[in-house]
Amino acid sequence: LQLCIYFQRSLFVDRARSFITAVKSSQTSNRLEDRCLDDLERTNINSSMLEFIFTVARLVFSVSTYFIKGNLLKLWPPEDRPVVTVRQGKLRGISDTLPNGRRYHYFKGVPYAQHPVGPLRFRPPVPLERFDTPTVECIMERSDCIQEDLFTHRVVGSEKGLYMNIYTPECNGEKFPVMVYLHGGGFLAGTGSSVFYNPIHLVQEGVIVVAMNYRLGPLGFLSFPAAGIAGNAGLKDQLLVFKWVNENIAQFGGDPGNVTLFGESAGSISAYLHYLSPNSRKYFHRVICQSGIPCTETFFQSSGNEKARKLANLLGYEGDCDKEALEILLKASPAKLVKNQSKVLTSEEKQRGVKFAFMPVIEDIISEESIITQTPEEIIKSSIDLSMPIIDGCNSGEGILSLYLMSKRLDIMNKEPQRLVPQLLGDLEEIDRTELGQ
Repeated sequence: LQLCIYFQRSLFVDRARSFITAVKSSQTSNRLEDRCLDDLERTNINSSMLEFIFTVARLVFSVSTYFIKGNLLKLWPPEDRPVVTVRQGKLRGISDTLPNGRRYHYFKGVPYAQHPVGPLRFRPPVPLERFDTPTVECIMERSDCIQEDLFTHRVVGSEKGLYMNIYTPECNGEKFPVMVYLHGGGFLAGTGSSVFYNPIHLVQEGVIVVAMNYRLGPLGFLSFPAAGIAGNAGLKDQLLVFKWVNENIAQFGGDPGNVTLFGESAGSISAYLHYLSPNSRKYFHRVICQSGIPCTETFFQSSGNEKARKLANLLGYEGDCDKEALEILLKASPAKLVKNQSKVLTSEEKQRGVKFAFMPVIEDIISEESIITQTPEEIIKSSIDLSMPIIDGCNSGEGILSLYLMSKRLDIMNKEPQRLVPQLLGDLEEIDRTELGQ
């Protein structure tokens, strides 16, 4: 986010340069104005460069400190460490100090499901009955869920990435409220790692915080109902964490009857879908949506069967049997699935500039694990009781990165003005998107 802020301010510098050029060429310019504007340009450029350097330095220092500290703790863990017994076994965490000087505990890399590999790929998560070891060492985060890095475009993470982190104040006999966080990333990237989301300021307010990884991209949101894959596996990972919290959080001093679900961007959309879902809603008591609720079809994946078939074709399948296509997808390397995901976008999605091929779906295959089987509009208009406190808002920095990316595509916007029309309008036939964009 700090880097994005730098990019946003760099855009201001670019606009300032254009303004300076225009003023200099105007008939009203004079030597004093020229000198002041030159000074302004140099000041803006220098301050932006300095800010960029300091931001990178802070980022490098923060990440380096995180890994050095974590590895030192693995080599020489302290003797006095918190141990919590849950249904699946024991978790041994680390005690640390909050900014206000009080102590807190954290348990990082807690496994909550069987690895979703082999025949479990694309399917709802299978809960762990017992941990692999009697006591799980929860010193550092484990692998993120496999994804393509948005900046380097390298495939990072692992298919074995279903872990969560738990942060809790030092127990004093009272039950703490619980907050469960869902990260953003467009359903194709992101992590619950403390490198990005360190909730110590919430913890020092007397709150237990749980942050998770969930499956992303085609591994988390491929929908192939023609072959028996309902979709929304990533949302079902989240639901399994809610169930885990409901079952075990009291062992950490938490109150299972006082759980708040909150998320940002894709995490916010996820939170709202769970708010609408009878299967999910019984595990939390209030919701905070930070930048995003899915109240139009744009937020849902379209053409699930076609995208799954196209992905199989990209991996070499040439037949027309859906079961065989699914077998190809199950046997393919996860990295190949991730690298090919953007190639299955429909022509309409490409025209609108959509970047996310695999997102939540309205499920055709209804089961006990279904998240959403009707559109949000249909659910809201039904008689289902949705009387739960909910906050819906927008983060102050939302869209900064998109602003930077859009500045690089101004020529395309001029040539294809339909791209300027908000995606929220969907694919309504009566809308002339080109005329409206113009």
